[in-house]
Amino acid sequence: MKKSLRNRLIIGIFLLILSAVLAVFAHSVPYFPGDLQSMRFIQRLSNPFLTSFMVIVSDGFTGIPAVVLAIAFVLIIWWRLGMMEAILMAITGVLSPIANLFKLVIEQPRPPTTLVDIIIPIGGLGFPSGHAYFAAMTLGMLIYFVLHNVSSRPLKVSLVLVFTFIILLVGYSRIYLGDHWLSEVIESYFIAGGFLLLLTVFYEQIKESRTRRQKA
Repeated sequence: MKKSLRNRLIIGIFLLILSAVLAVFAHSVPYFPGDLQSMRFIQRLSNPFLTSFMVIVSDGFTGIPAVVLAIAFVLIIWWRLGMMEAILMAITGVLSPIANLFKLVIEQPRPPTTLVDIIIPIGGLGFPSGHAYFAAMTLGMLIYFVLHNVSSRPLKVSLVLVFTFIILLVGYSRIYLGDHWLSEVIESYFIAGGFLLLLTVFYEQIKESRTRRQKA
């Protein structure tokens, strides 16, 4: 295995281990230090227009809109790059329910109305954020494909910045709306980052193996 892939593998495993450690702590505490202060700071900036915008951002990465997005991404990648890349893109969507499994195991409640403003009460468990995890998984994989397949530097930089901004915006919207603590959003990014790194290592190993067979 190349050194770059080995380093990526190590970082991916580290992120998943770190996620597991945070999950253990989240199981025993209602929220982490800094969670309450960060949410109150973000919610101080609230106004009707921003609230409506945050609801739209948040709703775009759950339920039917999320399914439509995932299918669209798979079809676009299949069209532009090929079947193997489309399968890799599809796997990011298939792995999305993992966030719900974490919720069931950790059982950390969502932020309570006694401490923060809940814009749209949705109930259920909080840790981690499914919206942020899905956004990081799908858009993170798109960032990977852009970095490795877009030749135009201005277009590459623009797409990476846009996708990264959307990932962060989704996480911000979940805190703004009072549905998740900052720690829950960060946990989502750690889990997604770990899985993405492992998936891309696996993908590149398969590509390298196929290349060697074709040359043999």
